[in-house]
Formats: sequence, structure tokens, C-alpha cells
Amino acid sequence: MKKILILIILQFILVNLSFSQFSFDHVSVSNGLSQSTVLSVLKDSRGYMWFGTRDRLNRYDARNIKIYNYNPADSSSISCNDYVFFVFEDQGKNIWIGTSRGLNRYIPESDSFERILQKNIDPGSLNSNNIYCSYQDASGRLWFGGDKGINMLSSSTSRKFIHFYKGTLTKAGLAGNQIYAICQDRAQNIWVGTTEGLTRISFKNGKYVFKNFTSSPTDPDGLDGNSVKTIIEDRKGNICIGTETGGLNLFNPKTSKFSHFKHEPSNSNSLINNDIRKIITDKNGVLWIGTMDGLNLFDEDKKEFKLYQHDIENRNSLSDNSIKDIYIDNYGTVWIGTMFGGVNIIHPNAIPFTIYQASKYKNSISGNVVSTIIGDAKQNLWIGTEGKGINYFDKKNQLFTHYNNDPKNAGSISANFVKAIFKDGDNNIWIGLHRGGLDLFQPSSNSFKHHRHNESDPYSISSDIVSCIFEDSFHRFWVGTSKGLDIFDKRLHQFRNYINSPSTPLRLSSYGIRCIYEDSHHNIWVGTTGGLNLMKAGSTTFTWFKIDETDEKTLRKGYINCINEDSDGAIWVGSFHGGLSRYDPQTQTFKTYKMQSGLPSDNVLNIQSSENHCLWVSTDNGLAKFNTVTQKFKSYAVADGLPTNEFSYNSSFKDASGNLYFGSYNGLISFNPRQIKESGIASPVRFTSLKLFNQPVGIKDNTNLLKQDISLTQSITFTAAQNVFSIDFAALDYNQQGGGQYMYKLQGFEKNWNYVKVPNATYTNLPAGDYDLLVKAGNNDGYWTNDVTSVHIVILPPLYKTWWAYFIYAICFAGVLFLLIRFFRRQARLERDLYYEHLNSERQQEVHRMKLDFFTKVSHEIRTPLTLILAPVEKMIDLTVDNSLIGRQLVYVKQNTDRLMRLVNELLDFRTIETGHMMLHVAELDIVKFCYDVYMSFESVSAAKNINYQFHSPSENVFVYFDAPQFEKVLFNILSNAFKFTPAEGTIIMRVDSQPDSVNIIITDNGDGISSAAQQFIFDEFYQDKQSSKSSGWGIGLALAKNITELHKGKITVKSTVATEDNSGSTCFEVSLLKGKEHFSEDEFADVLIQHRKPLEPDYPAAILHIPVPEFNNKEKQLLLIVEDNDEVRGFIKESLSEVYEIIESTNGLDGWDMACKIIPDLIVSDVTMPVMDGLEFCSKLKTDDRTSHIPVILLTAKAAHSYQLQGLETGADVYLTKPFSMQVLKLNIRNLILARHAMRKKYAQQITLIPKNKIIESPDEKFLNKLMDIVERKMEDPDFDVISLVNDIAMSQTVLYRKIKALTGLNIADFIKSARLKQAALLLAQNKLSVADVAYNVGFKDRKYFSKEFKKQFGKVPSEYARDAQPTSI
Repeated sequence: MKKILILIILQFILVNLSFSQFSFDHVSVSNGLSQSTVLSVLKDSRGYMWFGTRDRLNRYDARNIKIYNYNPADSSSISCNDYVFFVFEDQGKNIWIGTSRGLNRYIPESDSFERILQKNIDPGSLNSNNIYCSYQDASGRLWFGGDKGINMLSSSTSRKFIHFYKGTLTKAGLAGNQIYAICQDRAQNIWVGTTEGLTRISFKNGKYVFKNFTSSPTDPDGLDGNSVKTIIEDRKGNICIGTETGGLNLFNPKTSKFSHFKHEPSNSNSLINNDIRKIITDKNGVLWIGTMDGLNLFDEDKKEFKLYQHDIENRNSLSDNSIKDIYIDNYGTVWIGTMFGGVNIIHPNAIPFTIYQASKYKNSISGNVVSTIIGDAKQNLWIGTEGKGINYFDKKNQLFTHYNNDPKNAGSISANFVKAIFKDGDNNIWIGLHRGGLDLFQPSSNSFKHHRHNESDPYSISSDIVSCIFEDSFHRFWVGTSKGLDIFDKRLHQFRNYINSPSTPLRLSSYGIRCIYEDSHHNIWVGTTGGLNLMKAGSTTFTWFKIDETDEKTLRKGYINCINEDSDGAIWVGSFHGGLSRYDPQTQTFKTYKMQSGLPSDNVLNIQSSENHCLWVSTDNGLAKFNTVTQKFKSYAVADGLPTNEFSYNSSFKDASGNLYFGSYNGLISFNPRQIKESGIASPVRFTSLKLFNQPVGIKDNTNLLKQDISLTQSITFTAAQNVFSIDFAALDYNQQGGGQYMYKLQGFEKNWNYVKVPNATYTNLPAGDYDLLVKAGNNDGYWTNDVTSVHIVILPPLYKTWWAYFIYAICFAGVLFLLIRFFRRQARLERDLYYEHLNSERQQEVHRMKLDFFTKVSHEIRTPLTLILAPVEKMIDLTVDNSLIGRQLVYVKQNTDRLMRLVNELLDFRTIETGHMMLHVAELDIVKFCYDVYMSFESVSAAKNINYQFHSPSENVFVYFDAPQFEKVLFNILSNAFKFTPAEGTIIMRVDSQPDSVNIIITDNGDGISSAAQQFIFDEFYQDKQSSKSSGWGIGLALAKNITELHKGKITVKSTVATEDNSGSTCFEVSLLKGKEHFSEDEFADVLIQHRKPLEPDYPAAILHIPVPEFNNKEKQLLLIVEDNDEVRGFIKESLSEVYEIIESTNGLDGWDMACKIIPDLIVSDVTMPVMDGLEFCSKLKTDDRTSHIPVILLTAKAAHSYQLQGLETGADVYLTKPFSMQVLKLNIRNLILARHAMRKKYAQQITLIPKNKIIESPDEKFLNKLMDIVERKMEDPDFDVISLVNDIAMSQTVLYRKIKALTGLNIADFIKSARLKQAALLLAQNKLSVADVAYNVGFKDRKYFSKEFKKQFGKVPSEYARDAQPTSI
């Protein structure tokens, strides 16, 4: 009895181990399935998968699941959500769905349903709404089974049903009314399975003939079990019947007998359960039987059953044992619907990975982390694990034997951490352990012999940490440890370690040994943690290979994991994050393949070669197959059936049959590369959905884009506003566990294909036009579909780009063109009229501009003659002080000359304002004081005419920003006119009123007044009131006043009443200025505080100052250079100055420059406007040259503008005088400059010291003197240093240098040198460290007596007395 039990257990184990032949993929609720009970499965002619569940209908496109819901308000929705019993497609590609509430036909064009329901009033309708099954026979008739018999349609277009019911005593019929299966055999018989037996329907002589089969205990050859759930005909013509209680029944039509296959508990080769829900046959004739307790595959010829059930420890096993439906599609993929596990899929090209994992419930491998694998002489496997010992796997019996460390058993394995297993030439099994040394398996005693490290034994193994073991073709037994490479003498049982000594010829690149390999040429390869080593056949030394990450021809990393030789003799090296490298022995270089080449990870852990030039490479991110000819990788991961993507280092084995074994972190993986088939078929692509602005588009929704399902749509038209859309597509390839690849292109917009993993194409803002979206799909094996799926896309133009919009544009354009032509014709006529008017206006403007230019040029030219009038008149007035009669006449001449000068200045100012060149220089001043000063300028005039002249101001001080010189002209012009037009005994009042935001200056008089007609033109340039007898001006004054006021952002107004015979007239001018400074720009503010100057004088006699002629103490006259191109002016200046100064003349700036460099004058008077070189350039050259920089310069010019004055002063001029100028003013400026030069000369003469470097140099004169002192200081001790030496060093002529030094210091050159020496001597004597003779020699005097004599002349004391007096007095 015990033996029988053991046999049963072994059979159960063998059956369970065979489950791994199929790897099941799953589609469940987590993938979007509506419910886990899948009652029916169908793949339609378009490639979609349909799943009928207990809760709603599902459509699957290999990527997404669409669920169809019942909607009471929508008659085109499916008729029911509950119990979708079947999904069936007829020969006309109509899809029929049977539910618990009627029959439905799917309409793919509109993605809707036609409901076919029971109607009691219609005898030709369904006889029941519960429809369980369907079938279409060879004649095209549709058979639907329900709970009240059969409903039959003559064709798919007919809706008139023929009903078949259960037979009675008087009428033949079905065995029962509850129909679950219908099938037609090759003899055209219809087989019907009911809950009360089996019925065969034949059609003979135009009539249906019924034959019923029921179960009977007395008939062993009859039907076993009356509840028939499934019927199918096998390839032999037998009828296969699955029943609810009687298992499998095979009906032989020839013998009319049933064969029975039922569950036998003691027989593993039997049906697993008698409750059969579905039977189907594959292309090999194998019956797939779905039962309540698993899946059986039945080979009728061999009478063998194979069982597949749910394995709780295998996620790729059947998800649930209760099977409801089985379906095999056109590609051979098997789809299994289960009661609680959703859909299970078996792919025909599924990779046949066999997984061995640890299990608590059955005999299995001891641990899932598999570290090493080796085969013995019987081709059984020795499998090492991490921490779970070693396993011996009997492949024939599929049994694992475990060997673990037992501290109580000395013969047990030394440690459970197995790192290496090796079978030597004598078929002995050696085990390398982590901290366990080297063990030898002894099969006779089923124990292990240990070799451990012993510190006292020099011939023991070098370390107990063993990483690899190898025996080469020369019977050298190599053991790699953490301390190097050992060679084991098996005869003497001694280990010799040659690596620890640096002098050994077997020295390696690193002590950490990872792997040892011998190639077909008997070369020994050793991989270490620090590089790859090679010992060629016949050699006794290792060579190392270079490691350089930047060199493509070397190894990228030195941490070597594995070495292997392929069938072509090439050496392949895998390294830690260094990729897969191929060694070329001819060039001794490497070619490396990394992730960029298709490798799943750069950490290559092991390499095995197989047929057809392929390598299998394990990494920490999956398994890869590498074709060495095409140099292409194909990767396998968890999605392909692997238990994990992480593999173990150096853990692989290839047996004699070509099976490959790889150790991973989650079990042992086994497969045969020959059994891996590549699919050469790529499934067609279907468009699955359309989104507009990321929102799904429905059929006939408000977007009006889809008239039918997108998969059937040939063209889509978008409006211009629908400019962001995406189209999803899918390859209906359900064998691509890891996902497929796609390429798409929008023809007409893109030239190149887009390669993507996600099947979606999104476009935004496409221009209007016609396009074709082309899509192709590829499978995991690199095969692409030949047929291109396409949809035509039309992008409509926006409203403004449509043809009728362009038509409207054309009409509008024609209308506009007509209006333009008419307009331009009118315009041409108008332009001709305006042209002549414009010519006339231009002539007037040109005349006006020429008049202004003429006045401006005349004004400039008048200044020079005025100079020759004003200067002599002033001199004559000065000479006729005692003669009052002549003096009074001369004063009238000067007065009118000044008036003429003022008119010239007004004309120039007016021209400047009109051309936009007038710049204000405003500052904050007291407007009350300013107005009062102007008021007082006319006090004597008012007295002379006996005018009541008044000034009023409520405020004592009011500060306003204004340009005093310019605003003075405004008030002066208004007051001058007031005095001109006010008669004697009249009244003139000036008033200053301060407002919150402004200041108003009001000037009133009771003169003749201004007519109302003239008031609007009073401020226009050159306007004169012809009605006024006193209007003798030029019409510039008030125009200038208005312009200056407006430049101040102010305003000027006038109110006047003309005088009559009875009443005097009145005139009031009001000038308003804004307070504050915000209305001025930064450029309009004065750089420095402007002091209020004396206002202009009115036209009345003034006293003339008497200015005495300057006198100087020096005996010789000062030398003046006069540079003036006007002979009369130059002659007058010479005549006026020749009594006091020596005068030299030049006619232009260039002659003046040559003369100045030649004579070095004491002062230069120059005109600005001259030929050849103007005065500004002349002055600039003088002030930047060392020879002439000290000479004062006075510039004379007719250009009186402020900008011209600044320009002149910027060039270095000391004084800028405008023509006409006063000779007295010129003389005073000359005198002051020469006196200032004398004072500076005296200062420099007193400051000559020998330490000029401590003096801060600022002026050019000081820089020049500093340069002189530097030269004198360097040459002071040289007694031969004289005038000639200094002239040569300073690079200046002796005459020029003499005049320069004389002008600056008052000394000649020799006295300058001597004075410097004597002052240095005084300095040395004051220190009292040297004798008088030494001091004399140190400052360049050869003769001591001469030194004493000269020293006394300068300091009034002999040197000895000076030194004594310089000492401090002791207290």
C-alpha cells in the first residue's frame, strides 16, 4: 500500500512539472475587462477579440478594452448587460451576441447593435430571450439555442424564426428544450446538446428527422450523461460530446457507439473532471477540453491526457481551473475563458522558458537565487544557490536532491553559499564555496571532502573564498580565490599560490579572480576585478589588456564577469557595466557592444553560444540573443515569460542536447534555442479612436467628424477650428507580449516615417489641404506589415480662405480699385492745383528763409564794424572827459551803437529759436528781485519823460526756475514798447503776482493801445501795426518774447484798448511762468549756480568809466601776439595796445601757431572765425603743446551764443569776448592775465625744490616744471651739467626754453639750474651731516669759494652760518 501511495505521489509530481510547457498570459479586470467570468470568446474578421462576460460585452484590440453598456434610452445599445452567453460571427461577417435578454447583431459601421427580442404577438420572433448558443450550417442557416428550444433563421438577413421544440409522444423533436450546444457534422447532420440528452437532426425528403440519444445505465455503449454542454466533430469524423456529469463521449458514426473518457482518481492519464464545458480541436487534431477543474489536452491516437491547472506559485500558469470557453484563432493563439480568472492566452510562438523555482508544496529546487550550474556525466545538473546549498537535479525523473551544510555532520558541504561547481576530467564534482573553501563530492558515501585554508600549512588553499574552478587541457587544476590564483596538485593534494609574490611570472592584474576559461587554441583567459589576463599556449606568463573608457578599441571596464568562445572561434568578454566585447587576435583589439547597440544592460553577467551564430547573453536587465552575423540583439524580459530580469553572475550551462540553463535571482531558467520560433507575420493595423482637443470623438456626435466607426472610415474632414487632434491605432497582434512597434507618416505634410512604441499620432495647426495618414506595424521579431493602413484627412480652410470668401475679396478689390482710380484722378487734379500753390508757398518760405539768413549773416558781419565804432568812441569819450559838449555827442553815438548791437542780438536770438537751436539754462532764482532789477533799469527813462512808473509785488520773494539772460529780453522788450507808446505824464505799472502753480508778471500802461485786429498778429515775426504812427521797429521784439516764454513752458497774452479823443488807451501784457522744475528736461538745467547779472540798459546816456593803463615793474615790454584776419580790427587793436605792449601780428591761425612756437609771446589775442585754421583749433594746439601751454589766450568772435562761448572755453581759452567788444574790457583782461602770470611765476620761483615727486601736478605748467626738476635732480651732482645739457634733455630749442622758463619763473636757464642746486644745498646743510665742501660737490659746484659766494647771494648767509642757524636750540 505504501509503494502504491509513493507511485501516485511521483505521478502527481511528474504531471505538475509538465505544466511549464505552456506559459499563460492573462487578460483580467486589471487590464480593463468588465468582469472575471468570461463565458464566450471570439475573434472577428477584422481582428478584434470579443469577450462575453457575466457582466457586459468587451472588445479587445491588443491594447485597450472597450466595454459595451446597456442604455435604456438608446435603442442602438446592446439589449442587456447580464450574461453574454456567446459571441458568434457568421459567414456574412455579422456578429451575433446572445444574452439573457435577447439576441443582438453588432453593426460595425455605427458601433451599435440591432436588438432582436421575443415578441409574444409575433409568432415568427424569438421564442425566448435567453439565448445560450449559436451555429451556422453549411447552407447558411443560423441556429440559436435557448431555454425554450431552437430558433432558426434561413439567412442572416431574415428575421422570421423557425422554432424546434422538445419532442412529444405524438411528434418527434428535440431531446430537451434547454439548448447549450449545436454542431453540424460532415454528413450535414445537426447535433443538438440539451440538458436532457443529445439530438441528431437530419434533413430527408424535405423533412427534419430527429434522433435522440439519452443516458442509460443498461447501455454501456450509449451516451453517458444527459446534460450535454459542448459538441464538436474531430478530424476522424467522430462526434465529441462533453457532458456535465459523464465526462467525454466519442460517438462513432460508423458503429453508432459511444466511447467514454471519465475522471479516474488513481489514473493520472485520465480526464481531470467529468464536468466538461467546452471542447475544441486544434490543427494537429488534439482535443482541448475545458472542465470545471482544469484544462485537458487529449491525443486520441495515443489516448494520452495532459493536464494544465492553476499553480499558486507560478504566475504564468492557468489563472483559474473552472473553464467556460476555449477559442483558437487564425494564428493558432488559444484563448480560454474562465469562471473567476478572466481570459488566459497561449501564444503559438511563446518562448518555451521552463522555470524551476523553490516550492513549499512539492519537490523543487532549494532556493531561487541560482549562483552556478554544471552537468555531470549523466547530463544531470548540479545547481548551486546562495545560502540554500547545492541541488542535484535528475532530469529524467524531474527530482531534486538537496545538499546543505549540517554542523553536526562533518561530511556535509562546508557552506551553503555555493560560488562554483566544476566537473574534472575524472568526472569528479568540485564545489567552490564562499568562506567554505573547496569541496570534493564523494558519491560512494554521498559526502564531501573539504579543502580549507590553514595558516600553518603553506600548501593549503590560499583563501576559503573560492570564486571559480577550472581544469585545463594540460590537467592543471586552477582555483580562483579572493587572494589570487591557486594551482592544485590533485596527486599530492597541495595548493601552490603564485600570485601573492610580485616576482612570480604568473602575476595577474588583480587578486580578485572572477572567471577562468580555456579557448580552442589552449590559451588560458583569466578575468579579474582589475582586468583581463591572457596566458598563451606554451607560455608561463600572463599578459594584461589595456582598459580605457575613451578608446573604442580597448576594453571599457576592467571588472570581468565572463569569457566564452563561440562556434566561429571568436572570444567574447562580458564585464561589469562594460558591455559585450569581441576580441580580434590579429589586431589585439576589442569591439564593444553596449546598450546603444541594443543590449538590454551594459552589465553582462554570462555568455552562452548556440547554433546559427547566436550568443545568449544574461544581464541584470533581461536576457538577450545576439546574432554575430547581423550584429542585432533581441531582448527577452519578464513580459516574455522570464521570472525576473536579474540574472546571476557566471551562472549558465549548455548541455549535450543544446538546452541552455541560466541562473537568476528568481529561479533556474531552461530553454532550447531551437524551439524559439520567430513570427514572420505582422498583424494589420486598425484605427481605434479619434480625439479632438484630447476629448474622444463619437459617431455622429456634435463634432460631425465620424459618420461611422473610425476603423471603417475612409476620410475625415476637419474644420479650420478643429486644429488639435490625435488618432489612436493598434496592430491586432495578440502574440506580442512585450508590445509591438509602429511607424506612421502624414503624407503631404511629412517626408519621413515616425517610429513609435505608443500607437498614437497627434497633429496641431495643420495648414489647409488634403493629407493621408499612413500607418504600419511591426512585431517583436522585426517583421513589418506589407499593407499600409491609411485614412484620408481633409483640413478645411478658415472662413476667410474659402473660395466664396476669395470671390467676395475679388468683388471688394474691384470696388476698391474703382474708388481708388476715381480718387487718384481727383487727387491728381487736386495735386496739380496744390502744386502751384505749393510752389508759391515754397517761394515765399524761401524768400522768408533767405531774408532770415541774410539778416543773420548781416548781423554777424555788423559785429566787426561795430567793434571799430564802439571801441574808438569809448576811447574818445575817455579822452574828452573835460569837454562836455563833445562828450555828450559821443555818448549819443555810443548809445545808438549799443541799440544797434541789441537789435542785432535780438535778430540772432530769433533766428536761433526759429531753427530750434536755442537751449535754455535755467536755475532757481528770485523772480521778484529779478523783475525789480529790470524795473530799475528804466527808472531814469521814466524820470526823463515824467512817467508815473510803479512796481508792485505782494510777495517779497518768489523763487522760480528760469533762464535769466533770456527772460530778461522778454521783460526788456515789453517795457521798451511801453515807454515807446506811453506819452509824457502817462503811467506804467509792473506787478508780480504769485499763484499756487504759477507766477504772473503783469505790465500795464495807458498809452495809445493796440487795435483788436493787430492783437492777433502782435506776436508774429516782422509784424508791424500800420495804424500806429510810432511803430518804427522791425517786428522782432515781441515775437522773440513769445518764443522765449514758450521755451519756458509759459505763456504771454495781451489785452488792449485803443486810445480815443476822449479817453486814453490801455495795454496789459501778462507773462505766466510755471512753478517747479518738472516741465524742464535735464539738459535745460544750468551746470552751476547762475548769479543774477546786471540787466540790459535802456537807450539812455550812461557814465563812462575811466580805466587806467596797466603798469608793470619790469623794464621790458610784454610781448603780445595778435591773430586776426580783419586788417582794420587787427590794426585798431595794435594801435590801442602798442604804447604798453610789444605787438606781433598774424593773419590766420596757422601763421599764428608758427609765430607762437617761434617767439613764445606773453599773451595771445585771437579771432575765432579765420581762414586756414580757425581760432578754436589754434587755441587747442597752443594749450596741448608743452612749449606754449603756459601762454594766456583771449578769443574774440562775433558768435555770441552761449554754446559758442562754452566751445571756446573748452579749448582752453582764458577769456572769451564777443564782438563788438570794449577796448577797456580787453585791456583790463590783458592786464589781469599778465598780472596773474607774474604772480604764478613768483610762486613757481619760490617752490622750486628737489622733491617735486611729492607735489600733486595738475596744470600743464606744473607738469612742465616737474619735468625740468626731474632732469635737474638726476644731473645735479654732475658739475658739467649746464644749459646745453638741459636743452638736449628737454628736447626744446634754447630760445623757446628760455622764454618758457622766463615766463614761468622769471629766471633764465642758467639761474634756474643754479637756484635749484643752491636750494638743494640749503636742504643738505640743514641736515648738518655733511661738510660745506661735501655739500658743494654733491650739488655740482667744483669751487667751494664760488659756492659760498653764490649761496650768500641767494640766502644772505654763508653756508656755515646757514647750517648753524638751522640746528634746533637746546633747552
